[in-house]
Formats: sequence, structure tokens, C-alpha cells
Amino acid sequence: MGITGRPKQPSCADADWCPRETLDFLPPPLVGVLAGLQGSPESVTQAAIQLLPFGSRAALESTGMVVTGEDIDGRGHYVLRLTPLGLAVIDEAADSLDALAEDADLDIRAAQALASRR
Repeated sequence: MGITGRPKQPSCADADWCPRETLDFLPPPLVGVLAGLQGSPESVTQAAIQLLPFGSRAALESTGMVVTGEDIDGRGHYVLRLTPLGLAVIDEAADSLDALAEDADLDIRAAQALASRR
């Protein structure tokens, strides 16, 4: 199980995209949005994905993180549904931001230690 309690993505050998590889493909602002969705109810996550700008939604669709659902208004506007890969990438995004925050904290403490020696 992933952090969200959802099943983890199958092994990378079984998929076109792996969560880490997918995350590297996405722009940093989108990764931040995805990380912020980690742990939220699936309905909230689905709604937030639906409200992303077109380019972000297109990136998610091209990687297989979302698939189009039913036409909601007869004018070509479709519901986007998260796939298991999408859920795994959200978990990976949150993990990667946590790691970055830990690294930044270590950098700050190292700089403080160097400054205190002067």
C-alpha cells in the first residue's frame, strides 16, 4: 500500500510509465500541486485535477495519470479520471517534496554551523 492507503502502482516493467519517471516529466509547479493533494479524499483530488489549466491536464493525460471519462455537456468537455499511476505519482510527489525539504533543512543547519565558527 502507498502512503494514501491505496494500492501501489505495478512494477515499472509492467507499465509504460513509472511514478518516478512520470514525476520527472512534469513541471515543478504541477508537482507541487500534486504533492498538496496527497492524503486528500479521492473526490477532492478528482475535482482539483479537473480544475487544472489545460496544459497541466494534457500533461497528466499524456502520461496516463488520467483518462477521459464521459462527455459532461455534449460539447466535448470530458470528466478526467485518475488512474492507479496517477495516484502513485501523487504519493511520489509528496515524498519527493518531503525529501527536498529535509535537504534544505540540512543546508540551513550547515550554513548556520559554518557561520557560528566565524
